[in-house]
Order: sequence, then structure tokens, then C-alpha cells
Amino acid sequence: MNVASVEGFVPGSKQLQSFLFDLSHKPSERDKTNFDKKTPKDGIKLSEIDFSKVASNVNTAIQMLKDEGYEADGVKSYRMSFNGNPAETVARFNVLVKGDTNFGSKNGRAALVTEYMEFDFQADAAGNVSIIESK
Repeated sequence: MNVASVEGFVPGSKQLQSFLFDLSHKPSERDKTNFDKKTPKDGIKLSEIDFSKVASNVNTAIQMLKDEGYEADGVKSYRMSFNGNPAETVARFNVLVKGDTNFGSKNGRAALVTEYMEFDFQADAAGNVSIIESK
């Protein structure tokens, strides 16, 4: 994961704002200071959010799928939420598994069409990953 999009409230603002962060480079001290100024209304500093668990959680989910005979083909989305405390982070994410590729049509033309299955997972702050059963 190289980029994180974070939504939150900046002090004094009543509008939800989005911040985009490049996680692939190590921030300088100036970057860290600016990063910490972007504090949501509930007081969580974005620098307190542990993005390092994203890869670990996804890798755990991929291994769970592999143990069931599936091969993961990507992550559709990854959403983190917390109740005023980064230690209470809950993540929900979707892992895609490539299904069959068949001859079909797309926009009225002959094409190979690949189907994907989507598996939903959640992880707690401790990194306990579980699959969310479909309803």
C-alpha cells in the first residue's frame, strides 16, 4: 500500500475533509509536524493511526483464502474506523478472487469476460482478522 486517503474533521470545521498521504516515503520532521496538525475533531492525530497493519491484515486474509483453495487477485477497498481512539480501530476490507473467464460480449462486441468473487473481512486493532459471512 502506497497511498492512504483519510477522512475526518479539522478543528473549527464542520465539513468532512479528505487527506491523501503518500506512505511510500519516510516523512521528514516538517512533514510529521504538518501531518500532526491535521487532527480530526475527536482529537486523533493522523500520525497515531497505524497504517502498517493494513498489509498484515490483508496478508492474513489472503492466507485464509489460500487455505480454502482460493487465490486472491487484489483488494477492492480497505476502510478503517475508530471511536475516538486509534486503539479501537476496526478495519473492514474486501479481497477479490478471480473466477472464470468466458467468451461473452461487452458493449455489443465479442470479448473475454472475467468474473470476480468478493470476500469481506474485518480486523480489530490487535490484528485479529475474520471473514464476514455473506447474508
